[in-house]
Amino acid sequence: MFEMSAAHVSAFQQMVSSIFEERIIRHLRENLHRYTEMFSDDELRLRIRVCVQAGRRYNLSTERQSTCFIDTSFILGPDFERDPDFPEARQILQCDDTADERASALLDYAIEVAQDSEAING
Repeated sequence: MFEMSAAHVSAFQQMVSSIFEERIIRHLRENLHRYTEMFSDDELRLRIRVCVQAGRRYNLSTERQSTCFIDTSFILGPDFERDPDFPEARQILQCDDTADERASALLDYAIEVAQDSEAING
């Protein structure tokens, strides 16, 4: 039976993470340009890594779930889940819905907040 060494598994995981980060950077540049234009790719990469770890605290672990969390962090701010201005974000993250439902609701909430802010600020 074929077995991979721990070093091979680690290298493979790093490669997969790197590919994911590159896809997310492209996604952010294309879809959230206004929120990400001031960041270098290295800064985005670091923020993506921080967000993936933060999302895991709420059992958001798939690529889609992580992407929702990452997008929300750029729309609402890097510590949105602890920001007193966004209590609903915390409620969404801590509710009993499935991880997919919470990820979708979180991004929907962030988009709604951004739209409301644009309507107020013109």
